[in-house]
Amino acid sequence: MKKIYTLLAMLMCMVTTIKAVDFTLSGNNTSGYLVLQDSKGDAIAPASASGEGTYNAKYSFTGVAEGTYTIVGKSSQNQEVINGTAEITIDSESQGQTYDVCTVTAGINNSGWVMGTDWNPSTYTVTTNTQKARKCTLGESTTANRVCVLLLKGDSYTLDFTLSEERLAQNYVPAQASGTVTSPSSSSGVSCEQFGYYTVTLESDMDFTLGWKTGSPKAANGGKHFIPLNNIEPVVKNLDGGKKELTFKLTDKYYYIYNASKPGHRPMKGFFCFYATETERQQNPVFNLTEEDFGDKTPTWMNHDATANNGSNVADIFLNINERGYVSMKTGSEMDVFGMRNWQLINSIMNYYVDPDFHYTVINEKGEKDNSVVTFDYTSTTWNPWVKMKAVGKGTAIVLVTYDACKTKIHSATGTTSDFYMNNQDGEWSALWPEKP
Repeated sequence: MKKIYTLLAMLMCMVTTIKAVDFTLSGNNTSGYLVLQDSKGDAIAPASASGEGTYNAKYSFTGVAEGTYTIVGKSSQNQEVINGTAEITIDSESQGQTYDVCTVTAGINNSGWVMGTDWNPSTYTVTTNTQKARKCTLGESTTANRVCVLLLKGDSYTLDFTLSEERLAQNYVPAQASGTVTSPSSSSGVSCEQFGYYTVTLESDMDFTLGWKTGSPKAANGGKHFIPLNNIEPVVKNLDGGKKELTFKLTDKYYYIYNASKPGHRPMKGFFCFYATETERQQNPVFNLTEEDFGDKTPTWMNHDATANNGSNVADIFLNINERGYVSMKTGSEMDVFGMRNWQLINSIMNYYVDPDFHYTVINEKGEKDNSVVTFDYTSTTWNPWVKMKAVGKGTAIVLVTYDACKTKIHSATGTTSDFYMNNQDGEWSALWPEKP
């Protein structure tokens, strides 16, 4: 019994030991008034406050018990307007810390649209810089047609917007505001895009893919490089006479990269800006592909004239391996591999580029095909430039990397086409090594 009493005494001592913490909340230009509430909703009085109602508002708290609290942000222009709330956990690591409270003002930018009529804020999430969920509530804004999100510096957020039935019927797509907060006050206005349908006709043994680059898809030089394209899945309709139609759902004024292929022929690649509205739709390029469009060049066609295409006809290959060209891997480990033609096939000095089709063949030291050391999930790339290499056994493997010939074109809104930068061969680019093991 003595041991049990001793344990109870220790537990009681631990329960009653609650640390008091000192910390500071820093406001911002939008939410210059801050209130800290406990779990009951009662306000915790700060030990001192300065700069209230300004971007430099500081609220210092002393002797606050560890626990979960709620920060309420009030507008600098009108304290009756609540910009939102954000939950904060105060613990021993909070001692002496200054927490920067940030406010994001968000909404839809489409001209003439009104919140509550054309759109409404919907679901939202906030995560900390350690990927933990933070409980927050949306707030009002003194700016018309806007809502506010209250959160802490370093947090990330997503905010979805829903659209009215009328706007949905006009083929507008709901939008999402998102980001990682680094500034005390920021704006996140997004636009809802219109979509339209785009149809391509081709022979049954052909394929046609469309995709767009993440980043700035409305800019001819926009988008992030060295990541997979966002692929658009079409609706396929088989026609008489060995033909088929592919119908894509595309977004207005996005730039799309296409890849047209036919077995035994070098592919055709390029990009164009899509127009969804009735008045501009006639500016879209028309693809009604036949065998004649592909010509007689094969994927392994090579132009041995090194001066063709202003000296950029035949180009080397860069891989994301290392400067020595080899890598050591443990059995069972994997590595993402990216091949890049150098020089790249670009539209201009704006560097919007397309990739040729790459091939990866594993051979041994005798030059024989051998997949006993490493394997690839895809041995050829036509769309996604990334492949995954996996070490499956001990030994030394040599990876032969090649790229195919292709033809590239830029399609303008005037209905004309132009060649890629440096090309003077009607869009034709040579393969690297036509000899395949």
